[in-house]
Amino acid sequence: MRMSTRPIVVVSPLLAGVLGVSGGCLAEGNEAGARGPTIAFDSTQYEFGEVPPDTEVNGTLSYKNVGRDNLRVEVASTSCRFYVYVDSERVPAGKSGTVRLAFRTRSLPGEELCAGTLKTNDPATPEVSLSARAEVTRPISLSPAALYWRATTATLAAPQAAKVVGVGRESTVTVTSVPAWAEAKVSRSEEGTWVVAVCAGSGVSPGLRWGRVTLCATKGHREVPLALPLRLTVEGEVSVSPTTLFFGVVSPGQRVTRTVRLVVRPGVELGELVARVAGSDSVACTLCPPRPGQPEHTLAVRVTPTGLQGRLTAEVEILSADDGKVRLTVPVVVCVVNEEGR
Repeated sequence: MRMSTRPIVVVSPLLAGVLGVSGGCLAEGNEAGARGPTIAFDSTQYEFGEVPPDTEVNGTLSYKNVGRDNLRVEVASTSCRFYVYVDSERVPAGKSGTVRLAFRTRSLPGEELCAGTLKTNDPATPEVSLSARAEVTRPISLSPAALYWRATTATLAAPQAAKVVGVGRESTVTVTSVPAWAEAKVSRSEEGTWVVAVCAGSGVSPGLRWGRVTLCATKGHREVPLALPLRLTVEGEVSVSPTTLFFGVVSPGQRVTRTVRLVVRPGVELGELVARVAGSDSVACTLCPPRPGQPEHTLAVRVTPTGLQGRLTAEVEILSADDGKVRLTVPVVVCVVNEEGR
């Protein structure tokens, strides 16, 4: 085999100093980089935290030009539903910049990751990768959203329950208010599901009752108020249709009258009936007894709002004249609005 005769030159550090060869040639490139732009981020990751489904959230990331020349930054690419905006494409030396982030979550709960890329004129960092994370959580709600009962004066309405959706074992749920004719209790199952059990109270007079159970659910540092609407229809010897008198929009001072017929269950003898209004001085009523050719009682309800604007509610009670027992309760609802507000 033929050996190479090319000489090998080894330069010692001492000889390098004599010849003027030093590490300065090697550091020349680094010094050039220091004289140019240099991007420095506080963090390239952003945590959106817990976010409801189908919601747009926003955040910001900060950076600084620690170099000696103008820094240029632009958006190169982003993932789906992740938007990145650069507040200034030119950042002087020693100045800071901001990157604005926007992300729209999906409709399903779970972890979501998104990413984006920035292009710069920094020789050492021509590209910067950004990332963000969001935990999509189900909104705290009730299922079903409302409870309805239909019962007679002789039977008690069966208890019903609603689940509190979107809370776990670490959360708490408490009842803050309950209608006088209902009872509510909150409990947690072995699986960690919070349940609100509601039953209609005894001693409710016939008619329609509206109300709601209000609750407070805590999740972490958040307190979320919840409302569970209730409707109880108690059938008695007397009924009326519709079960609630809605007068719609009425102006202050305007007089509106609605007339409905009372139906007495066949075979029931109630004697003389009378009517009275409870809850508002702006509502009056007249109960006319049956006449030839008209076997039902006729109830005329008059509304003459005189107070402030808003929702006006009252109840018309049908009683037996002899013992004063309430046979039927008819809710009255009026929306009082000035002519200018229509």
